[in-house]
Amino acid sequence: MQIDLCEEGVPVQASVVDVAMFKEPTNRTRVVAESQQFVVYSLKNPATLRVLSRGTGGQGTFKLHKNEVELAKFVNYKSSVIATAAKDEFFVWFINVTGDVVETYKYFSIQDQVTIRSVSWFIDSKSRTPDMLVLYGSAAQLSSSRIIKDYTRGAEVEVPLKDITIPFEHAVSQDASLTAVGADGVFAFTVDSVSVAACWARRGSSTFRPCDGETLVGLELLNDKPATLAAACDAFVAVWSIEGEPSRLYKLSVGSPIVMLASVLNTFAIFSSNKELYLVDVANKQISNTTRHGLKYQVAGGSRSNVVNATEGGVSCISDFGQRLALHYVKHSFTSSGVSAAPAPLPPPRSQVPSVAASVQKMVDPAIISATPGAMMAPPPPAYVASSVAAPMAMGGSGTTPILAPPQQRSVLVANPTLPQVSQDGLIAQALQTTLSAHNQTKQSLSSVIDNTFGVLQIGPQVLKRDHSNLVTLSLEAQMTELQNIVKSGEISIGGGASSSQSGSGSNGFESQLLSTMTEDIAKRLAEGIVPGLREALLSDLEPQMRTAVANMLKKSQKDTFKTRVDAVLKNIASEFVAELERKQANYQKQFVDYGKEVRKASETSMQRLLQQLDATERELQSIQSSGILEELRALRQEVKDLREIAAQAGQRTLASSELSPATAIETAKQFIQSNEVQHGLSYIVRMNRPETTIALFEELKSMADVHDALLEMKNDTLWGDILLHESSVRVSDNLPSAVFWIKSILAEHPGSVKAPAVKTAISSFVANWKKETLPAAVVTELNSIQKYLK
Repeated sequence: MQIDLCEEGVPVQASVVDVAMFKEPTNRTRVVAESQQFVVYSLKNPATLRVLSRGTGGQGTFKLHKNEVELAKFVNYKSSVIATAAKDEFFVWFINVTGDVVETYKYFSIQDQVTIRSVSWFIDSKSRTPDMLVLYGSAAQLSSSRIIKDYTRGAEVEVPLKDITIPFEHAVSQDASLTAVGADGVFAFTVDSVSVAACWARRGSSTFRPCDGETLVGLELLNDKPATLAAACDAFVAVWSIEGEPSRLYKLSVGSPIVMLASVLNTFAIFSSNKELYLVDVANKQISNTTRHGLKYQVAGGSRSNVVNATEGGVSCISDFGQRLALHYVKHSFTSSGVSAAPAPLPPPRSQVPSVAASVQKMVDPAIISATPGAMMAPPPPAYVASSVAAPMAMGGSGTTPILAPPQQRSVLVANPTLPQVSQDGLIAQALQTTLSAHNQTKQSLSSVIDNTFGVLQIGPQVLKRDHSNLVTLSLEAQMTELQNIVKSGEISIGGGASSSQSGSGSNGFESQLLSTMTEDIAKRLAEGIVPGLREALLSDLEPQMRTAVANMLKKSQKDTFKTRVDAVLKNIASEFVAELERKQANYQKQFVDYGKEVRKASETSMQRLLQQLDATERELQSIQSSGILEELRALRQEVKDLREIAAQAGQRTLASSELSPATAIETAKQFIQSNEVQHGLSYIVRMNRPETTIALFEELKSMADVHDALLEMKNDTLWGDILLHESSVRVSDNLPSAVFWIKSILAEHPGSVKAPAVKTAISSFVANWKKETLPAAVVTELNSIQKYLK
């Protein structure tokens, strides 16, 4: 069925809120991730991610990546566990908030240099902890649950990819980049740019092209039962039922190109290129409701920079729009389809939230349980509480369902529960089903024979009575005919006189008629008595023989059929196993030989090039040595060194002798910093050895938000230690807020700057002296935070 959603009427405008503003535009699309507690986005340095705590306003960073981060994804809306991926790098993190301090810990990373292109989290049905479906050179289930369950703080866990992944058998091309998970253990992923593979709990799968061969831009699995898949290309969205053989249910268009497809619960969201959002509710393979909304900003394609979540009373989407992160929100009532939503933890009552000390002993995944700020949560209960579709706030935006039973309803082959239950999948089940069908047909045939025999016995008395009546009638007619013939022949006198012979003859006729009249009643009674007896005798003799014959025939038929099927299955399994083993062995051998040839060829080529380069380098080195350039270069370097010493001595004398004004020094340092020479500018102001000038410079830099992050990214712990000494020498209360702000920021970003005992002592004295004064509560709180960093 084809539906045009742009005919839904005038769009309802979505509300929008700015989450963050950026002074400088970037030519890269920022990576964005969101949960109920945190917002994560990439900085100007694309290998670093910033994490903001929504509850406290605290900030933290993810700094272990060396390459540009390509994706970041929380387990679900309630979670504090997040996966990040870059080229040849993959990490799983845990975020903890203590007061206004945001700390990030690495659960584990992958040793192999592999690029993860897509991640979809789900809850493992056994351990009740998060696992994920990942897409790289192939598609695989990554078992992160056992690593997370056994994690302790401070452990550096790096695992080989092969130890924690269960690959699928589908070949995946470089164009594949989409994954999705749904209810009942349904996995879906692209195998190329146009094809999708759908798997049921890793047993059985089907590959098809959902958008008629068009390039896919989105792939989602809804929580609807039976399983429903939505795939999007630029022109339309195709909704498929993948229970059994995939079949397309709907083809939806929005009148303009589609840039992104997302889903929450049983609702999928379609973002178009004309600043519009369409929400489509699905229940039991039917579209139950559609709504159309207008957006203030145009959403860019891909899940890298967009996150859609189900919140209380509606749907939210946080996106990157160049110089701002903004959140669109639309009100929406979620349709209940009578199925359970993905397992999501319910927050514990306030009185039952455990203390920090109780949960620090062994770190777990608190995000799957609750979103209470400032404390780590206890482990989840043995079984998760499955919230309904009508309660999206308890569900979260990206939660998934555990691997449960296969989707199709299975028939019970043996009705008696005390008998051993056999497997209901595969060739053995087919053999049993065929045997049952043959048994039912034989049973129906025997029942028909018995019914026909019983019907014949029922009409037997009527037929016997009718035949007897016909025989009596024929006998009387024959006697009447005989009497008429005797009268005609004159053997019987019709007048008064009759001879003795005539009298005897008439007496015989009368006796015959009388006998026939009496015999009729006797025959009737005889027939009525014989028929039930005959019926009972037949049934008593036929029933055990027929039962025995039927039972023997059924047993023999079932035994022969089962034996035949089992022999065929075993023979096929053995032959298929041997054939598959030989095929894989031949493929591996061929691949190994080809790989060896390629490696050898590449090695020989590289060796030849290296030898040529070595020869060329040797010739150049000989020519340089023979030309005398080395001696000239040594002399030149000595001259430069002498000149630098002379210039440094002259500069020190000039700097010591001249009295530069603070304004001139501050302006010079700002020019260095604004021209991206941060270290040069800070070194210049520190060499002035005027703490009041350093304090004034940083007072002005505090109001320059565009250089704040770039300033703190400078890595020189010694220089930062000198700046901390200057800042801790504040004696005027008006400069105290700025000094406290910068001391806290430097300690948070560069903890190594206080390694020098003099710096640590100066800051401790600074905090102790100012805490003796009467200060605002906000300043006292910041001083306490500085003390925590020192500890």
